[in-house]
Amino acid sequence: METNPTRELALWAMVAFFTSGGLLSALFFLLGSFGEFQGRVLATVFSLGFFSLLILLSASKFDHEDLAFFARIGVLSGVLAAAMLQLLIWRVLEPGEFGFKAIGVLTVLAFGVAHAMALWRSGISEIASLSLRLTLFSISVVCIMLIITILGLKTNEFFFRGLGFFAVLDVAGTIITPLLAILTKPATESA
Repeated sequence: METNPTRELALWAMVAFFTSGGLLSALFFLLGSFGEFQGRVLATVFSLGFFSLLILLSASKFDHEDLAFFARIGVLSGVLAAAMLQLLIWRVLEPGEFGFKAIGVLTVLAFGVAHAMALWRSGISEIASLSLRLTLFSISVVCIMLIITILGLKTNEFFFRGLGFFAVLDVAGTIITPLLAILTKPATESA
């Protein structure tokens, strides 16, 4: 199996980050005082861990020609959101309303793309493929509606009912699609 050196390096970096971050965070809980600095370190560890997972899910589809554009959007939005959040956590910059909205929008994009990449399957049955397409549509609608909400654009009760409707379809499809892919897996030809 051919390995991609960049991907392998990223995976080893994630192992090192999660190991050191986890040990450091655990020690803060065991050792005496817990102040503002320790809180910032924990916020950094957890936020970088969250965004690292989102970025990894998106990056896993770089080699798929049809998905590469979206994968790059997921990685770029995750990196930008993580960087901006670190500046906020460590009070390097005061982001103001625009900064908070930018972090929110970038996080929604990173999460939505990572969610779609995690669900993506090829070579699945027609019913599983239909479920996948409907779920990807629901993910897109939920992301757009969340971005509208974050940006403070005018909404009403019907809007939030629609958000709830598509969020439920998103969650149900996230569970149903992989199950359908397993249960209706096309039989492989025997030689």
